[in-house]
Amino acid sequence: MPDLLEFTQKIMESYDTKGIIHCNSYELGRQILRHLGCANWATVDAKAGANADDVYPRVFPVVAASADAGNALAQSLLSEAARKLAAIALRLAESLGVAQLMFPLAKTGGTVGRSQFFDQALDTELKRKLPIAVLSVVSAKPAETAALLALRGVAEREEAVP
Repeated sequence: MPDLLEFTQKIMESYDTKGIIHCNSYELGRQILRHLGCANWATVDAKAGANADDVYPRVFPVVAASADAGNALAQSLLSEAARKLAAIALRLAESLGVAQLMFPLAKTGGTVGRSQFFDQALDTELKRKLPIAVLSVVSAKPAETAALLALRGVAEREEAVP
């Protein structure tokens, strides 16, 4: 998700030359402030500065619902987030030497499966950056998946010991 400064800039850019904010931007901003229990963006910024994990996960469902309902600003934010995530995935795949190979690329986390718009944008961007990767969704929680992989690694090492 883009940072709050970027979001605020997008809100400010949505004002027309007479200082009147476009309806979609105003409504999305109002919903986010209400959802976070904040009176203004300075309060949101202070909360995010103190503990971003308290703010961003709570903002995503509001932005996602707005994007799914056709809000252009919300769609722009999620499209940009999808581009950034795909760029991160590409850099990781390149560093692992698998970017040009067919490999499984699993999506997981709190944003997956919560917004049709975001899921489609993310799939599109991942396929654009890593066209050979085989996309899938991991239904298990990340900690559960990590524990299973660790157990599998231990079992493989035990089998390898003569």
